[in-house]
Amino acid sequence: MKDMDILSEQQIKMQRSMHFVHAYLSGPLYLVFVFADLIYIAQAGWKSLLARGMIVPICLIVVWLNRRITSLRQLEYLAVFSAFGHALIITALIYLSGGFYSGYYAGLNLVMIGAITVVRLSKNFRYLVIAAIVIPYYAICSLQVSNDTKQYAAMMLNSFFMFGTAVISLFMASFQDHLQNKERAALLLLKQEIANRDQTIRSQIDSSVQVRLLSRQFSPQVVKAIQSGKVADIRPIQRQKICVIFVDIENSTSRIIRLDKDDVGAVISMFMHDVMSILLKYDITIDKFLGDGVLAFSNHPVPSDDFVQRVVNAGLEIRSRIMERREEYLEYWKNELRITIGIDVGYANVGFYGGGMVPQTYTAIGEVVNFAKRLSDSAEPNQMLISHSACKLLPRQDYEMTLLGERRFKGFENDIIPVYEIKQGLQTTIASGINLCPTDSSVMYLAKNDEGIYILKCRECGFLLADEQGAAQVAQGESDYTAA
Repeated sequence: MKDMDILSEQQIKMQRSMHFVHAYLSGPLYLVFVFADLIYIAQAGWKSLLARGMIVPICLIVVWLNRRITSLRQLEYLAVFSAFGHALIITALIYLSGGFYSGYYAGLNLVMIGAITVVRLSKNFRYLVIAAIVIPYYAICSLQVSNDTKQYAAMMLNSFFMFGTAVISLFMASFQDHLQNKERAALLLLKQEIANRDQTIRSQIDSSVQVRLLSRQFSPQVVKAIQSGKVADIRPIQRQKICVIFVDIENSTSRIIRLDKDDVGAVISMFMHDVMSILLKYDITIDKFLGDGVLAFSNHPVPSDDFVQRVVNAGLEIRSRIMERREEYLEYWKNELRITIGIDVGYANVGFYGGGMVPQTYTAIGEVVNFAKRLSDSAEPNQMLISHSACKLLPRQDYEMTLLGERRFKGFENDIIPVYEIKQGLQTTIASGINLCPTDSSVMYLAKNDEGIYILKCRECGFLLADEQGAAQVAQGESDYTAA
C-alpha cells in the first residue's frame, strides 16, 4: 500500500512538472529565441521560423496526452517523446546555422538539463532521454561530415560539453533523488510515529473506557481478572446457568410524586450505593437499573459453585443494610424505606449487547430474569422470595426458609410454581475457599481502607487479613472472591 502511494505521488508530481514545462515554459522560451534567429541565421528566413514553430504542436500534444495518461511508465515515455521533439527542433536549427560550427548545440544542453532535473524520471529513462537528445545531432553530423579535421574537432568539443552536461544533470538528479528519499523516509517515519501515537492514545482511551464500563457492572477483582485474561472471553454471547436477583423499593411511585426531587435523588443515590456495593462485594454482576430497582446475577463471567448462596447472602445483607440505615432513609423518604427481593435460577443468554449507536452493556436475557422480577413484584415489604429451583441449590441447614405455597405469575400462567421465603441465614459461611476471620469465623468481605486500597476485613470485629509479618494484605481486585 505504501509503494502504491509513492507511485501515485511520483505520477502526480511528474504530471505537474510536464504540464508546467510545456504549457508555460517551452513555447514562450522557443518563441523568444526567434529574435536570436533573426540576428544569427537571418539567411535561413522562413525555415528557421518554421522549425521554431514546431514547438507549438509538440507542446499541445504533450499537454493533451499528459491529462489522459494514467500510469507513471506512460508518462516517462511521453517525456522521452518530448525531449526527442525538442532536440529535433534544435538539431534542425543547428543544420540551418552552420552545422558543426553552430553555437545552437547549447540548446541541447538546456533540453538535457530540463528533461533530467525538472521532470523527475527513473534512472533508465534518464539514459533514454540523453540518447533521444543526442541521436538527432549525431545523425545530422554524419550527413555533413567530411575529411576536414576542424569538423571533427568542433564535433568533439560540442560532444564534450553535451556529455559533461549529461553527467552533471545525472548527478543533480541523483542528489535530488537522495534528498527526496530521505524526505520521504522521514515523512513515512513521522506518519508511522503519529499513527503509533494515535493507536496508543486510542488503546489507552479504549482501555480506560472499558475499565470504566466494566467497573460499573463487575467487582474490582473481576475487572482485573478480565483484563489479565484469567477469565474466559466474555465478548461472545453465551448460554449460562445463572442466579438472578431483583431488588426493588416498595411503593416507590406513590412516594416519589409526593416528595421533593432532591429528597428523592438522595434516597435513590443511597439505595443504589448500598445495593451495588454489597452486590459487587459478593462478585455479583450488576445487570441494569429498572426505575428504582436493581437487576443482577451471579455465576458469570466468573463461575462459582456457591453462586446461589452468594446471591441469597447478598440479598440478606442488603435488607439488613437498609434497616441499619433506617434513620438516614427516613430523613429523606419521610417514611420507612422497605424493599422487595426476588431470586431465581435458570439459563439465560449472557454477554455484551448493543454496539454502534447503542452503548454496549453486559446483560442477561431469558425467562429467569423475568421470573425474578415477578417474584419481587409479588413479595411483601422487606420480604425475599426465592423460586423452588433456586431453593434446591441451597444448603437447607444454613437458612431459615418457609414454603409459601404454589402460585401463578403473569407471563407464567401455565405453570404452578412453589415459592419460598428466606427469612434469615443460619450460618455465616457459604462455601469453601472463602476467607474467614480466625477470631470468630465470620466471613471476611472486600472493603477499602483510608488510602482507597481494597482489603479483606471482618464485618464482626474489624480484623484485617494479614501476611506473615502481620501487615494488612492488599487485595486490589486480585482475590478469587470479593467476599462471601
